[in-house]
This record gives sequence, C-alpha cells and structure tokens, in this order.
Amino acid sequence: MEQLLRFFPVFAALFLWVSAPAQTYTNGTPVPIPEAVAETGTCGANTSPGVAVSSIPVPLSGWVLQPDRVTVGVNLTHTWAGDITVELVTPAGHSCALIKRLGSHTDTDCGSSIDFMAGAVMRFNAANMDTITTLGGAHVPAGNYAPTSGGSDYPSAIPLCDLSTFLDHVGLSGNWLLRVYDSGYPYTGQLNGWSLTFDTGALGMEGYAGAPAAVYPNPASGILYIDAGAFVSGSGWSASLHDITGRQVRVAACPPSGGNAVSVDVSDLAPGMYSLRLEAGNRQQVKKVWISR
Repeated sequence: MEQLLRFFPVFAALFLWVSAPAQTYTNGTPVPIPEAVAETGTCGANTSPGVAVSSIPVPLSGWVLQPDRVTVGVNLTHTWAGDITVELVTPAGHSCALIKRLGSHTDTDCGSSIDFMAGAVMRFNAANMDTITTLGGAHVPAGNYAPTSGGSDYPSAIPLCDLSTFLDHVGLSGNWLLRVYDSGYPYTGQLNGWSLTFDTGALGMEGYAGAPAAVYPNPASGILYIDAGAFVSGSGWSASLHDITGRQVRVAACPPSGGNAVSVDVSDLAPGMYSLRLEAGNRQQVKKVWISR
C-alpha cells in the first residue's frame, strides 16, 4: 500500500481531464432505408422492419460532461413519417430513440402520413423543449427538437431518449451509430446524413503533464492545496470535490483577492478516490484525488 501511495502522485500528474473546444463530426453518405416486409399487416408490429445504419467514429478519449451542449443532427427523406424510428447508439452499445413512429396510437397502426423532407435537418438536444408536431403540415420542418414519439410504445425495445440522462458521462471514443427503422409497407426513404456536435464545455478530454492546475499533496490526509495556475486566466473560478457517487462533499470559491490558489480541509472525509472539478467560465478541468489516513 505504501508503494502504491508513493506511485499515485506521479500517475495523477500524468493524467488530467480538461474541457474540450467545440467540434462537429459528420457522416454525409446517403444510406437507403429498406421498406418493411409485411407479415400480418403493413404497419408497426405487423411487419419486419427494414433497417439503415450509419456510423460516425469519434477519435476522442473522455466523456460527456454537459449533455445539453451535445446536439445530434438528422437529415432524412421518407414519405410516411409514422413508419420511422430513429435510434442513437453510443460506442458502448447503449441506445434510445430520437424519433419513434410519429402519430402512432397503437402498436399496429400506421401513424402520421406527413413526410420527412431532404435538407430539413432536425436537431436534437437535451435543452430543447419542442417536440415534432404532425398537425397542420405536409412535412416535418427543420428545427430544434426534443426526442418525439407517437402514443404507441412500439418498438418497445428502443426507449425514447431522455438526452440529459442518456448522454451524461457517456464515453466518447469509438463508433457512434444511427439506426433508422422503417416499420411500414410499401413506403421507402433515405438517411441523407447526420452529425454529432459537441459545443465548448460539453466534453472532458484526456490531457497530459503540463496542464496548469496543480493539486498537492495527493494523496491528502489533512489540507488539500489547489493551485489553478494559468487555467483561471484572471477570471472567477471555483473548485468542488465529489465522491465516487458524484455527491459534492466540498466546495471552494476563488479567493477574494482574485488569486489562483485555495486550500481545503479534507481531514474528516472517508479514505478513497474523489474527483476535483475546477470551473472558470465555460471551461472545466477534472482531476482525481485520493484521501488517505
């Protein structure tokens, strides 16, 4: 154990999580959406759906820190919106529906007959409040939407997204997928393209030695010193300590003098690993801290 504690400060200095700049990843290759095969009927659960799949590789190490700064853009064409389910899949294989058979009321009805029009990009974000309406128009307009479903739960294996929880601390690295299911016959369509946009502050990315914040001693048993260094750039900042469940156990604001160093008493905290989060404006760093006795 003593050897591990001597080693950990070196390890902690090498790896740091820093807030990443805005970036967008796109797949603009069109993918046809195969029509469903009619089994006992032509809609919903009475069919074997056709499936189109498109992937976007994200070459980043880290996770989503703020889900409401992640936007999924979808551009598709289809002549019967009630046929369509659009499923977002993370690199770890977890999934949920952005669109789920608009206008449907039962597992076997055909839903709304309005269409998806090429170029009318639908942007899904955890902060969006408006759902897609199927009333009063022939097309689904471009816009900023919350995930939307009809009244039917079919396909029940794909729950409707709550993006604020679904994306929270999701790992970034690997292939993100968009699956588009057609549960109606005989109408067809095409996934024209889609995108993932990570706005500034959305992500935590892995960095290396030389990042500005310093924490010492680490492990700590009494007073933990935090030197935010150049990270604060003269702006207000704060530091908070969280246990492994995410519960905040300590918080420290920047000194009244506007300095970049504070100390935190951790003498009464249980031994173990904690996360120290430093925030300045829309920038954030997260660093692992050990408490020992």
